[in-house]
Amino acid sequence: MNISDLLKQPESSILDFKRDIYDFVNDKEKQKAKFLKDLIAFCNTIRTEKARIIFGVSEVETGQFKVTGISNSLDDAQLQNIANDNLYPQPCFHYKEQIYEGFKLGILEVPVNHYQIPLSAKRELHKIEKGSVYFRSGSMNTKADIQTIFNIGSWLTSLKPKEIENGISELELLVDQSKPLSEILPILIARLKNSQNNNLLKLVTSELVGFKTLNKKDDSHRYVQIDIAFKPIEFDLSPGLTSEQVKGFLRNSAATVLHNVPFHHPIIELEDYLNSFKMKKSIFANLNESGKKYF
Repeated sequence: MNISDLLKQPESSILDFKRDIYDFVNDKEKQKAKFLKDLIAFCNTIRTEKARIIFGVSEVETGQFKVTGISNSLDDAQLQNIANDNLYPQPCFHYKEQIYEGFKLGILEVPVNHYQIPLSAKRELHKIEKGSVYFRSGSMNTKADIQTIFNIGSWLTSLKPKEIENGISELELLVDQSKPLSEILPILIARLKNSQNNNLLKLVTSELVGFKTLNKKDDSHRYVQIDIAFKPIEFDLSPGLTSEQVKGFLRNSAATVLHNVPFHHPIIELEDYLNSFKMKKSIFANLNESGKKYF
């Protein structure tokens, strides 16, 4: 990498200059969100070469930059931990610092990498919506619409993985029940793109990005029968109480009704919810919704 050559280039979808490094000490949440949004956007940008952010470069005139250096330092491991805790899939990038003409520069490099789905945030962050996909449009981080998400997903899955799941073929991945649907469905999209099965392609895409509307007949798998109580119910939580016993008690109570509740969420949100529920090792879960939704 030749810093001199990069400084002569304009900012673009694969190059960004920043005067200051992320300040996680004085403005942690906002700066963390800025870093994650930058990383999401570069990882999701359709390109053929490595993308870079160079810290310690100031814009002196429109399109004209000079090296001013950074005063603070960051560690690659620190950035990797922040990214892995907040993004899905796990991003591939590298951060390093080097001296150029007496100034310290920070360099974030994002290689072209195979992912099963576009990168997004696992949870709500400062000005970043959970599950939202960002990409670089010119020199700007831009939120992707559904068509752009589809294009990004097709590009990412078309890239050759450096290691395909320890030698497991993509066809084997499709029938591997240990894999979450959020990893398997993007493979299906890549295969369905060249087929004539538009209905199945639409269904798989909707599972990934979520459903705007649901139909009880066509989308019955997205409805779950739930007991709804309109007032508090008290019963004895005896040791060894099973979920089936709780269901029986609720359905024999005049205070509850059965209702088919639609779940329109993207599949990754449902997987995250189920995983968090399993970690609690409980047979109970609460989902609070406005009463207006049911009347």
